[in-house]
Amino acid sequence: MHIIQIFKKIKIAYYRSEKTAGSTTSILLAHLCDLPDDSVTVIDSLESLIYFPPDDYFKVTTVRNPWERLVSAYFHITFHKKLSQPYCISFFDLVTKLYNGEIGKISPLDLQSKNCENIKFDLIIRVSNYDEDIKKLFKIIDKECEYIIDNKGASITSNYKYDIPVYNLTPSEFLPRNDNIDNAPKNYQYIHFPCWKEFYTPELIDMVREIYKLDIILYNIGDYNKY
Repeated sequence: MHIIQIFKKIKIAYYRSEKTAGSTTSILLAHLCDLPDDSVTVIDSLESLIYFPPDDYFKVTTVRNPWERLVSAYFHITFHKKLSQPYCISFFDLVTKLYNGEIGKISPLDLQSKNCENIKFDLIIRVSNYDEDIKKLFKIIDKECEYIIDNKGASITSNYKYDIPVYNLTPSEFLPRNDNIDNAPKNYQYIHFPCWKEFYTPELIDMVREIYKLDIILYNIGDYNKY
């Protein structure tokens, strides 16, 4: 967990980790409050976590299987952060160095359960079952938010004050970025990203299982073949 987002109007505390459909979930929840997503209270210091959220807040987190998430993180740190050198490290080397403790603090590579080992969540939204799980949340808080899922991700269709496109369900790295064409590097919108499973060998599968074993246990994620 990297931050907690507090949605006061609907009394939800969203424990958000990177590369777990966080942008999609934050914007959907912000729409339920009739807010832009950047006006939500954000708690990102460990000291503040002692006091938030209040006990009557509904605690939610999103979880992604670590094998898929790590591929997403790989593109995030090698492509988005270093656009001039998109493949400065191979995926094999990244996983190997991470396994051997040779990579410093990079938040997308952190455990999803970091700082949350003792939190009892009221709902865990799984990226692999995102559509059904987010609808469970809407039902629990008695709110509605309609959106369309297609090969570009998810888009809110209701008449909300802030008409913000939402992307995920298919990870954002694997989608055309036509929404941000002016800021994208040349030809970025035409890049084809392979399926995340194409990055794995049996050896790498085992390494990732070991690196993220706490997440797998705490969140009952299951093994690689489940996905």
